[in-house]
Amino acid sequence: MGKFVKAFLITLISIIVVVYAAFTVLNVYFFAPGTNVNGIDMSFKSVDKAAELLDFNDFQTEVLFRDGSLTMHGKDVGFEAKVDTDLEKLKASQNPFLWFDFINRAPVQYDYDITVNDELIRNVLESSKYLNPDNMVQPENATVVVKDNEAYAEEGNEGNVIIEDSLVNGLYDSIKKMEHSYRVPDSCYKQPMYTADSKAVQDCVKEVNEYLSLEINYIFGDYVYELSKDDIYSMIDISSNYKVNVKKDDVKKFIDEFAKEHNTYGNDKREFRTHSGRKAILNGSGYGWELDPEVETEELYRVISNKYSIDRIPSFIHKAYTYSATGDDIGGSYVEVDLGNQHVYVYKDGKCIIDCDCVSGNMAAGHGTPSGIYAVRAKQSPTILRGDDYESPVSYWMPFNGGIGLHDANWRGRFGGEIYKTNGSHGCVNLPPSIAGQIYRNVSIGMPVICYWNSDLQ
Repeated sequence: MGKFVKAFLITLISIIVVVYAAFTVLNVYFFAPGTNVNGIDMSFKSVDKAAELLDFNDFQTEVLFRDGSLTMHGKDVGFEAKVDTDLEKLKASQNPFLWFDFINRAPVQYDYDITVNDELIRNVLESSKYLNPDNMVQPENATVVVKDNEAYAEEGNEGNVIIEDSLVNGLYDSIKKMEHSYRVPDSCYKQPMYTADSKAVQDCVKEVNEYLSLEINYIFGDYVYELSKDDIYSMIDISSNYKVNVKKDDVKKFIDEFAKEHNTYGNDKREFRTHSGRKAILNGSGYGWELDPEVETEELYRVISNKYSIDRIPSFIHKAYTYSATGDDIGGSYVEVDLGNQHVYVYKDGKCIIDCDCVSGNMAAGHGTPSGIYAVRAKQSPTILRGDDYESPVSYWMPFNGGIGLHDANWRGRFGGEIYKTNGSHGCVNLPPSIAGQIYRNVSIGMPVICYWNSDLQ
């Protein structure tokens, strides 16, 4: 072995011995390399320094509310954390001569002995905006709403009213576990009495849908009005404890609005398109539809309350001959009396099937036939017409305005022209006998009779 190699080996061994001896001496007083306690590297730390590193008071946690967050510092709530063990024992368990065995040295985890003051937690919370009554919103019960013709439960505003004791207890436990965030659970908030899943609410939803499933149709004339889901829903009431009732006042309100929209009776300025195409403005106040609101309110209330589906002809005080979706209550079948031209037209389903001259009331005697919109009130064949100064047998009698009506007049040889001015009737519309029977057979009770003068035309 050469002198250089020998000298190198002696020097290397000396260094190793010195380093080993130095590290051995250090490990007599300090923790060995690779010592990890609670995630903190304690290599070459004294017991006192290790205790200092493990014990801390600068803890903080984030409290997450529904409407914001609050940072809570450990120093404000009396937080202290100490390792609940004897670090001296851990140090004594380490052989200083085996300090180099750091590769196999397992981490050590000790429990903390944590103290926190729940009253200080309460004070911090009470001084925050989250427990200020002025900032609190009370929770709302679920509501039953209708969308797309179906009822369902909708949660109310959950609010933000804190149950203080529950929050303090929850935060206390979280801080004791040294959790750095705490989301305030629903259990710490005041809850509504009824949620969407509550049995009372779901039972209510089911019952409302039973009402909405009703099929109620009003039929008059040629018109059918189907009560919509919204119509029916507008007439039921849901109480604060989710009991469902039909409100008669709201049924009456619906009937009144329905009547206002569909009644035609009482209109003293009715428009009528005459045979010539001109428009007549007439008093039609005695003709048309008029719903009986009292009877119909009671009946509709009964129908809905008992959850009946029904096709119903409403109760009317006055009826017209027909009714269409456009509100037309005259339709295509009627008798048109052009008083100015002394002519009668009979329409059936929109087509003129009969027309003839006539003689109306005697103008000179003050018996002029009044214009207006009327209806055939009766049909008699034959009969005798009687007045103060006359008695006239007729074959066909069709009254439409009190004692005024359409009838044959076999005592006349001529019709039309200006006969009515001085030799007219007592107000009736006299018809040629050859035509009167045809008219009689083609009109029916209730059919409109429209009488107008030239002065009524526009």
